Amino acid sequence: MKLVSVIIPVFNAECFVENAVKSAFNLKSVGEVILVEDGSTDDSFEVCQRLSADYKNVRLLYHANHKNCGAGASRNLGITSSNFPYIAFLDADDQYLPRRFDKLNDLIRDHISFDGIYEAAKYMGSDGKIFSINNDSIPPSKLFHYLLRGTYGHFCTNSITVKKQLLIRAGMFNESLRLHQDSELWLRLAHFGNLIAGNIVEPVALIRRHEGNRVWKGTTIETRITQWKATWDWAKKERVGVLEKMLIIRKLVKLFWRYRLKK
Repeated sequence: MKLVSVIIPVFNAECFVENAVKSAFNLKSVGEVILVEDGSTDDSFEVCQRLSADYKNVRLLYHANHKNCGAGASRNLGITSSNFPYIAFLDADDQYLPRRFDKLNDLIRDHISFDGIYEAAKYMGSDGKIFSINNDSIPPSKLFHYLLRGTYGHFCTNSITVKKQLLIRAGMFNESLRLHQDSELWLRLAHFGNLIAGNIVEPVALIRRHEGNRVWKGTTIETRITQWKATWDWAKKERVGVLEKMLIIRKLVKLFWRYRLKK
């Protein structure tokens, strides 16, 4: 059964995006692959045009005037344009593994109530070495708190599957954040929805670390402070518990302290 829209933001990934698309569109649960070209300066747009012409379930979107708007805005464009009830994300330089949506199908078959699934992924460094990141299985009612503490729970963008309606309810990606917009959104999803562990032992996606990665290149204390400020601004408006608000403040204090020491 076709259940999933896979959204791939594309920025300067001409050498990788075709492999990403091919890893997704042949999976039985995938109804469409949405490429959102984000103002690349290489030949990514031309590659995306060819892929959307060659494969009927591959769609190409782009921002007005081919502007570079960032991964968050690109994913949001894909979400609002999607046609299937579940959304999955894939970075253009990464790939899905064959069992990517097996757990989704199992949960639907067994009539288990859930809003999203987080699963394991593996990373490949620029030296070709591979290591796996396995998630912890955390009760949905405790997941928001655990993510705030940072001691348990780790989501990888390429191995989470979420109902479209939950993404809309949570406000989708914060487009003011150029980095860490995924981590900031996962907190909101955990607050609003019932997120459960899927396959947390066997990886369902492969993530490549290389010099072109936006996140690996750009992460600084300053970008983390910006991320947690956004979380704090959101928490003040929502019915977030006092303890959870204190955890956010503690995170910000630690980051500000590290920032001052750095100076």
